[in-house]
Amino acid sequence: MYYRKATGFLPYAAIFFLCSTVFSSCMLLAGRRGGFSRRDHGDSPIEAPMRRMDDLKLKAEHRFETMCDSLALDKDQKKEARKLFDDMLKKKREIIQVFRGGYLDIDTLAERVTEINRNYYELISALLNEEQRKKFMEMREKWNKPGV
Repeated sequence: MYYRKATGFLPYAAIFFLCSTVFSSCMLLAGRRGGFSRRDHGDSPIEAPMRRMDDLKLKAEHRFETMCDSLALDKDQKKEARKLFDDMLKKKREIIQVFRGGYLDIDTLAERVTEINRNYYELISALLNEEQRKKFMEMREKWNKPGV
């Protein structure tokens, strides 16, 4: 009779063990992701996880197409601008991969990305006529405002 009670308890122990394992796994995963919410215990915002590269590329593609339409680039200008844009994205991807590998700190990454952007803007400006360049400078000022 004592043996029957022990076997009746065994399935409950197994279920408890499985549930505790799942709970522990969830807690470990949440710890790696930075918690269950976007705030830490001090009620201050935590750092957001890095966005996916695909999302950033789509945003950049949209901005590029908007720029080309706003500046009314002709076929040759757009072709050259596309080459410059693709080169700029390639350089940014490479530098972000170096950063993710742990070989750069965030300040150096920001400096290099700023330098890549500055070079890209200078090369694009060289393609434009005077009226387009003026519009482009206005667009850059708008892009560089916080929250845009």
